[in-house]
Amino acid sequence: REIQSSLLPGRGLDPNLLTSDGGEYDAAISALKAVYSFYSGQDGDSLRLGGLFGGSSAYDYLSCSRFEYPRFENDEFRVIVTKDIYNDGGKVFFMNTVTGQVFVQVGDICRPATPSKAEDAKNCRDSLLRWFEEHANRLAIGYYYVQEYRPSQYPSIRMISQFPTELDPVHCSRAVTNGVEVVASSLFVPGKQFSMAGGIFM
Repeated sequence: REIQSSLLPGRGLDPNLLTSDGGEYDAAISALKAVYSFYSGQDGDSLRLGGLFGGSSAYDYLSCSRFEYPRFENDEFRVIVTKDIYNDGGKVFFMNTVTGQVFVQVGDICRPATPSKAEDAKNCRDSLLRWFEEHANRLAIGYYYVQEYRPSQYPSIRMISQFPTELDPVHCSRAVTNGVEVVASSLFVPGKQFSMAGGIFM
């Protein structure tokens, strides 16, 4: 509810995003238009509430991805749709406006955020919609959960945690001993010189 209250009403896209000669470009950008017709990002208070796409904390490291109004960066075919609230060079999700494919970039590492086939360009056009749908589904089934973090260099914050839960048995372990349940998981933390962080919850 707190994050939902930070979502801004939908609005039209920047006219610069809509300049095209039709064809493949319009097909690829249609998903972007659809998403931002519902909501157009999060307001500044999301620094206190946490970003729509959650994050993680380990020692003095804190990362949280906020839903942003789309903007160009680096070149005309790259539109940023999220921003790491705490790290300028943190995790970024962007959409290629030519193909429609959504990518996640952390530092110099960039990979598709949704499954795609290089030989099937049409499969990429709804990538943004599929990405949002998968995130919403994971929130609904409890794949992610809300956790309060108390990093050493920031005030405490409640946000969607990206640490794996029991629904991800590949990256999470659960054990019950003498009635005490312990859940342990690990997460890639790019801000700590590309290391791994562990989480133990009881």
